[in-house]
Amino acid sequence: MTQKNPPGYPLPDGELGEDDIVCQLVYLPDRPEYWQALFDGLHYFTKWRAWERDTDKRGKEAAANWREAFELTAECWRMTCLDELTTTVEDILFLMQNKKDCCDDNVTYLPTEEVETDIEPNVGDPPDTYGETEVADWDEWNEYLCYTAHQYVDYLASVSDNLYVATRTSSIGLGVIAAGLSLLAASGIGLPIAFGVAATVVAGIALLTVLTTFDDSETDIEDARNDIVCAIMTDGDLGQAVEDALGSDTAWDVFYQWIPFDTAKAIMYEGGHDGEYLPAETKDDCAPCLDPLGCGDVWVNHKTG
Repeated sequence: MTQKNPPGYPLPDGELGEDDIVCQLVYLPDRPEYWQALFDGLHYFTKWRAWERDTDKRGKEAAANWREAFELTAECWRMTCLDELTTTVEDILFLMQNKKDCCDDNVTYLPTEEVETDIEPNVGDPPDTYGETEVADWDEWNEYLCYTAHQYVDYLASVSDNLYVATRTSSIGLGVIAAGLSLLAASGIGLPIAFGVAATVVAGIALLTVLTTFDDSETDIEDARNDIVCAIMTDGDLGQAVEDALGSDTAWDVFYQWIPFDTAKAIMYEGGHDGEYLPAETKDDCAPCLDPLGCGDVWVNHKTG
């Protein structure tokens, strides 16, 4: 006996083309087996054989439309319902309330401004002040910068940890998470980051792909603390030092590459910006960056780029 294929679901009337995609709230029994069954059912719609046969073979177009819908569903799968979703959105809106620039399908936030400085560490006469604090010589200036550099590494590590926690616990898409956390980073909290952080995140990166992206980033940055601090102390390539530290290329591509590192260094060298000053604290363990050969008390500038 020959087995016949099922007739397939009815196709819409007329030409299909690229249909609009809408989002619907769906309730289902709270058992993983049911979740998987629903997910498998949605995936079946992405196959041409799920649809009725006609002479124009429109089943392929219907399947293509469902593939787009399925991919979007996969990104927000397990999104919770309105009460929890509203709370999450409110939290993100709180972070975003002072930003207005948003464009196209990507969530994009640009630095508020680019900050420059004429200070070249340990070259020529030292600045008269670090922020609003008077300094006597390069030695003292370097001790202020040393403290700030370590604080900046603390910030870079904490951001990676926050991103990892957010991608594990939130049902909101990665683009919104990164945009919101970039604003949180831009708030400064006394660190040399009150200049705004750019976080342009490519649309379409699935949340599950990113769960491991920032998992080890905090450890990576902490392990590279000396290299990052020395890049700041010697006017080296700060962005390159951070990129080299990260074990995940995705962590760099998704978030860290958008931090304006040159602006960060300028603010750290000036000790603040636009009437806001960094903490006037000192730290004296950065001498190896400037005197790697152990030549004594003379601060040596090793500029790498």
